Amino acid sequence: MFNKDASFSSIYRIVLLLFFTIIGCSPKDQVSEADIELVKSLQSDTPQESIITLDSVIKQQKYDGIQKGLMYFEQGKLWSKIHNSTKSIQSLEAALEIFENNEDKRYITKTHWLLGSENAYISNKEKAVEHLLRALSYAQDLHNQTDEANTYSALAHTYFRYQDYNRAIEYTQKSIAIQKELQDSAGLSATYNNMAVIYRNMADLPAAIEYNLKSLRLNLALADKNAIAKSYNNLGLVSQELGDVKDATDYFNKAIKINHELGTFNANPLTNLGDLYLDGNELQKAEECYKKALAISSKNEDLASQRDIYTILLNISLRMKDFDQSMEFAKLRDYYMELQIKRDLQEKLALAENQYKLAAKEKELHYALEVNRRGKIIFIVALGFLLLLVLFWIQNVKHKKLQVEKEKMMLEQSVLRSQMNPHFIFNALSAIQNSLLDNKPIESATYLSRFARLIRQNFEFINKKYISLADEIELLKNYFSTQMIRFKDRFDYKINVDNLDEEDTEIPPMLLQPFAENAIEHGFKGKKEKGLIIINIKGEEERISFEIIDNGIGFTPKENDGKTHSIDVFMKRLQLIGKGDERSVSINSSEAGTTVKFHLRR
Repeated sequence: MFNKDASFSSIYRIVLLLFFTIIGCSPKDQVSEADIELVKSLQSDTPQESIITLDSVIKQQKYDGIQKGLMYFEQGKLWSKIHNSTKSIQSLEAALEIFENNEDKRYITKTHWLLGSENAYISNKEKAVEHLLRALSYAQDLHNQTDEANTYSALAHTYFRYQDYNRAIEYTQKSIAIQKELQDSAGLSATYNNMAVIYRNMADLPAAIEYNLKSLRLNLALADKNAIAKSYNNLGLVSQELGDVKDATDYFNKAIKINHELGTFNANPLTNLGDLYLDGNELQKAEECYKKALAISSKNEDLASQRDIYTILLNISLRMKDFDQSMEFAKLRDYYMELQIKRDLQEKLALAENQYKLAAKEKELHYALEVNRRGKIIFIVALGFLLLLVLFWIQNVKHKKLQVEKEKMMLEQSVLRSQMNPHFIFNALSAIQNSLLDNKPIESATYLSRFARLIRQNFEFINKKYISLADEIELLKNYFSTQMIRFKDRFDYKINVDNLDEEDTEIPPMLLQPFAENAIEHGFKGKKEKGLIIINIKGEEERISFEIIDNGIGFTPKENDGKTHSIDVFMKRLQLIGKGDERSVSINSSEAGTTVKFHLRR
């Protein structure tokens, strides 16, 4: 797919290259201890405050050259510390350009390494490997074994993220060999832990335990309590997978105790212990652990963790038949989910604004330098005109892109609300409650399992652009099963798939549920005969055809009532895909039933 931002970046770099070629080469400079001390003096107690201070100094244009590059470099590290990889990459790329202009190989190496790590974090494998291999080449040229070992570890982590475990082990072993030679106990401990994680994901649990214990022994020798706590937590996870509940419990409790003594706000051991108790059906203990983890997540302002923990607490309260508590947890879960969505949107808007301001500032600086150094008015006018055109174009593109992203985000919220609306949830819970009151525990457990699985699938699939047809069908089956809790034997369904590989075929998530819902909630309403829903999915040469048939009483879409309905959301989703599939939709409804047809281009 053609990337407009990448296109602008290429044009921008070509213009800058021409600009600096005409100006001429400036004297080369290297990062000095004085430069490092200067940047350190500008930093505050928190990453956020330090970022603001550095940004302010950069914009004042008081410092230029290598000092400015070092400020961008430190700013990139600070953004990484608060897990904002996009802004980290932006700052590091600005630093790299300055370091390359000054031929500072030491900081070129460090910057490539950080760019590789950040690109790996956001799953940009090609960029990550490219930067890391460049960092490795520079480190070897400089005979810097520490940077070489760190780069091997970063390459291992990148391949690990893409499940290429053999390559990950190969690079990790190279890192271990160098760290042993350097007698770098702290680095070796971290690398042993990385090797344990790789073996754990390969299901080689004895090997994972072996490397976790190696890491722990080094941490104990170093008296690094924070690292010791992490080692105990990792040992607990592997012990849990081995089925050794006692050892797992002991390891998690040791990690929790150390974190408490250090005042470390790390909720992972608590949630892991909660998971262990939950698997053992010790619901009261599990609830206590999750509530303690919730308190830590609240202090960290981790909205995603709070949302996830409330989802688990909701499940526990339902299993404990505490329906009043479950309603409260459901409200809190929805509240933090909404906050997370708003925060994500605000960050995207802020990022777009900052990128625009930064680009404008840099262009103004280049113009001023050109006037002062060369005084070539004609060239300045021509270059200025070109850059203004490009700036206008990119601003327009970014504005449109931002509008589309905002519309997509609002649409995702609409999809989730339409698929899991409060009425549906409360009706399902009421049906489960009735089965409990009727003293049918096995039936109630089955209903509860179906309902929980449906909720989990909805939250899992809503953020995905495409899912497999097999996942969509499983979601539909869970939805039908949940509706049958309420409607008993008042309807049946059939799902027919022809000429398609369900696992290899991908479609947008939760696409068919709105029509199933209309059939159940409206088509079968007041109908005495048993309802039937037939879903036919057929693979054709260049498209996938869908047909949803029911024998209900038909329905008439509401118009001009000021509300967004599930069919409207469905049509808008097809429009945003941009293949014109919305024109294929036909809905024929009568008293004898409703037939919906549409297709998706492959």
